[in-house]
Amino acid sequence: MRWMVRILSGLVMLALLVVGAVFLIPTDEVARMAARQVEAATGRAFSVQGPVKASIWPGLAVETGPVRLANADWASDAPMVEAAGLRISLDTMALIGGDIRIDGLDLIAPRLRLERHRDGRANWDLALASSDTGSTPGETRGFSLSEARMSEGQVIFADAATGARYDLSGIDAVLRLPDPAAPAHLDLSGTLNGQTVRMALSASPAAALLSGAEASGKIELAIGGAALDFEGSFGHAPLLADGALHVDAADHGALAALMGTSLPDLPQGLGARTIRLDGRAVLSPDLRLVLRDAIAQLDDNRLRLSADLRTSGQRPSVTATIAAETPLVLPASAGGGAAGGAGSGGWSTAPIDLSALGAVDADVTFAAPSVQAGGMRLGALRGRLALADGRATVTLSEMQAYEGRISGTMVANASGRGSVRADLLVENVALQPMLHDLAGYDRLTASANGRISVLSSAASMSEMMNRLQGEGQLSLGKGELRGLDLLGMLRRLDVSYVGEGQKTIFDSISTSFSIAEGVLRADDLKLAAPYLQVAGTGTVGIGSRTLDYRLLPVALQKEDGTGGLGVPLKITGPWARPRFQLDMEALAKPKLDAERARAEKKLAEKLGADTENGETLEDAAKRKLETELRRGLGKLFGGN
Repeated sequence: MRWMVRILSGLVMLALLVVGAVFLIPTDEVARMAARQVEAATGRAFSVQGPVKASIWPGLAVETGPVRLANADWASDAPMVEAAGLRISLDTMALIGGDIRIDGLDLIAPRLRLERHRDGRANWDLALASSDTGSTPGETRGFSLSEARMSEGQVIFADAATGARYDLSGIDAVLRLPDPAAPAHLDLSGTLNGQTVRMALSASPAAALLSGAEASGKIELAIGGAALDFEGSFGHAPLLADGALHVDAADHGALAALMGTSLPDLPQGLGARTIRLDGRAVLSPDLRLVLRDAIAQLDDNRLRLSADLRTSGQRPSVTATIAAETPLVLPASAGGGAAGGAGSGGWSTAPIDLSALGAVDADVTFAAPSVQAGGMRLGALRGRLALADGRATVTLSEMQAYEGRISGTMVANASGRGSVRADLLVENVALQPMLHDLAGYDRLTASANGRISVLSSAASMSEMMNRLQGEGQLSLGKGELRGLDLLGMLRRLDVSYVGEGQKTIFDSISTSFSIAEGVLRADDLKLAAPYLQVAGTGTVGIGSRTLDYRLLPVALQKEDGTGGLGVPLKITGPWARPRFQLDMEALAKPKLDAERARAEKKLAEKLGADTENGETLEDAAKRKLETELRRGLGKLFGGN
């Protein structure tokens, strides 16, 4: 604002010179004298083109042709300020009384160019000119401005350090400074990248606003359907603020226009319909923004937060505490939930974009009374998010889930094609409701304990599941497997014991597993049940959603676990419609092998085979044949 006051003071001097010399000296000389006054106030070359005219009716006024204020020597060649012309109307009676009161100031098609150098210098910094004027323009005795108007103006801002550029055009503005001790008012409208921008500002006292000192007042800014309101104290030399902040940012298109970029579509629950923020905001001169006792509304989610945003450094950094006041609703992950579970055609191939992780560094603690993520329903949640250099680490200190608890860490990394990792501990989680919500599968009822460590790419949910790598362990307590009666199937050798109304009740299930390229292999599965034991080996296609597993259930006939009947069972096909087949060939093979072994034993005894020393039946048969042949030849030729 200081530079604006200096320019305005120079223009006032121009008006006074013209009025005082309207009948005494040529207007060209008046223009030259006025230019010297503006240059003294700003330290920049100022020129007035065309005739300078004064009039005393209907009021004392000065009109000029085009005016130009030079730019900084390091900035672009174009002038910092230029206008097609201006008209200054003065209050004659106030002037006679020793006050400078401008009744009206009209700028015609002004253009203002604001530039920031890579080293931080700004072309609007006119501080060096203050020594030339002898006093700060904001301290001019009795200075006031009844009304200043701008029409069809333009403001161009370019920052060489960041590459940012903003062009606000079609500006219509009205500024009122009726008294230095009274409030100042500014109303402005214009267009930025096709979006309508409106601003209303009031600040008191006006003298503080002009000098850059701290003033109290209100700022209302609207860009398209987005709005920002601030009420409190603020200043601009240096930049600072402290007061109540209200933000409504649901109009994503308007925000994208303001930033000169495109914004991704926000998912439901994270601002797709509503983004509002209310709280106390404190902005310090080092551009550090602090939010206290703030309430954020993201769609149906209401969050209480405190945050500290620092803009210095390679990228902005945020330290925050977020607590959900209502159950937290999060979007379903692509391909997740029952809708995209086992009954669907496959995992989603929609690209997953993690590039936003590189926009900011963050350290955020969070908590929620409960969470709904897609179809999954979780209990109390507490954790921490650490985000640095595009790598986000979420530490779950507690996540109540389906009567149990899940804890551990999850990592998402935006580098390369993107990757994700999870190391989780599962304690007493009820599987039936969890699998139903996650994958539409509800046939397994039991509480699970275990651990899992997995790693994969994050280009899409489909690629993530098909390239999954990892390992883990799982144990289930008492429960039941609905849709399959293993005991009945074994006792009757009938695969019809599959379907509604059928079930296998078990005491425990345990297994360890490894995962490679989206295929889980578990070769040591053990199931213990009344009158039944099961061992299992095979694979589960996580990426393909298929099963290729072989169970060896043994129906026990005696209490000591002996005398059982075992029939291998093949489970193949898609998760949604698995096929069950008794492996009768495998069932007959042990009997055939036993009969073959008994026959070979009898033959070995008959041949006199020395099997203990490794003699084969073939060798024994040759030996037996040679012995009988020699005996026969001996008899034939007279031998004994």
